[in-house]
Amino acid sequence: MAWVGKREPGLLKAFEHLRNRMHLYLGSSRAMQIFTLSGYNKNLELNDLESEIVTLLAQRPHSVYEIVEKTGTIHPATLPLNHLEKNFIIQRCGLTPTDLLHINGQFTCWDKEASNKMCALFAAVSGISPEELVEKLLNRVVQQLTLELIKKQLDAETQSDEMDTCKVCQVLVNPSL
Repeated sequence: MAWVGKREPGLLKAFEHLRNRMHLYLGSSRAMQIFTLSGYNKNLELNDLESEIVTLLAQRPHSVYEIVEKTGTIHPATLPLNHLEKNFIIQRCGLTPTDLLHINGQFTCWDKEASNKMCALFAAVSGISPEELVEKLLNRVVQQLTLELIKKQLDAETQSDEMDTCKVCQVLVNPSL
């Protein structure tokens, strides 16, 4: 979000759309992603719906349900977003570790306010404060990175998939277990 906020001033309208439809995200925050135009391959032939999506995103970033509403499709699953993503025409954006670092001030290269706004939306859906959400998510990122580093180090000697459920590995990653 910080990166998109730096390059797309229209991102605030996408946030408004999300905020006004919070009831859609109470079961899952997966659909809270925002799409932005990342490039356009003029040699790639697009169908009418794909062209309409590209035209929308050329104006500003949009949330997935905003794209559904504006294109008249019935559900996000019916949108040809994967094809557009695979061809690097659009980019899916959400709350990332980089945003979390912007929020807590450890990394501030782009738009901290965009990160804060998206975090507030996720926190509202999660039912916790933005500060608590940032702390929980950053702890999870650190634990996952730690586990991946341990796996990499031990990969030659063990089955790395088994390490995900290994009790000793989990305690190494998170001593409070």
